[in-house]
Amino acid sequence: MKRIEEFLKDFNRLTEDFDKIQKEELLDRITILSKEAEESALFEVHISLLNLLNDFDRDKAYLVLKDCISLIQKYFLREDEFLIITEDEPSFSELIKSLKLEGFKVSIKNYDFEVIDYIYSRRPDVILIDNDLKSHGVITLNILNDEEILKKMPVVAFGKGSKEEKLYFLSLGVVDYIEKNFDVDEVLLKLKNIYRLSNTYIKNNIYDVFTGVYSRYHGDIISKKNF
Repeated sequence: MKRIEEFLKDFNRLTEDFDKIQKEELLDRITILSKEAEESALFEVHISLLNLLNDFDRDKAYLVLKDCISLIQKYFLREDEFLIITEDEPSFSELIKSLKLEGFKVSIKNYDFEVIDYIYSRRPDVILIDNDLKSHGVITLNILNDEEILKKMPVVAFGKGSKEEKLYFLSLGVVDYIEKNFDVDEVLLKLKNIYRLSNTYIKNNIYDVFTGVYSRYHGDIISKKNF
């Protein structure tokens, strides 16, 4: 699956070279971008390119490609994708480094009530909660549960490893519980899978999980059908 920055580079190169590209090559490159967009859950981009390919017009193609660039920048180029709630950032330093090397954005927040406002305003793709020796993670997780955030986005808990703690977190609805002193490579693969599944679900969802109104993806389908 391509990173968003790579898609932007591909689209920018295509628009920059647009006048030099022959029709057949242009169609081939747009077809490839359409398939890659679908595989990466960029469904708004995929639909726009698919509609263009079904009724191809060279003059229209340039405008569609520029619109796709705007779509990616506005809706998919996120400022942060993973939010880690902890007061022990050094314990996550290698994981943070690995996530960033994969092209993900990472934000670190402490345990406080302001983190709820942050989640609602920024909507991270995956939340990681560290349960420290003072059980700050348990308190934070209960707040997220009261706000029904666990129903709206995936949350992964990190803890000391006791069976009681693990079962409690899982009973609240976290998608995974990971013991501290974890293997970074293993956890990185888990988080990438959770991120991919979360994005595929959210972008295919009929309703926006926060506002309750039609999602952009479903709204696009409905509006095209009606008009």
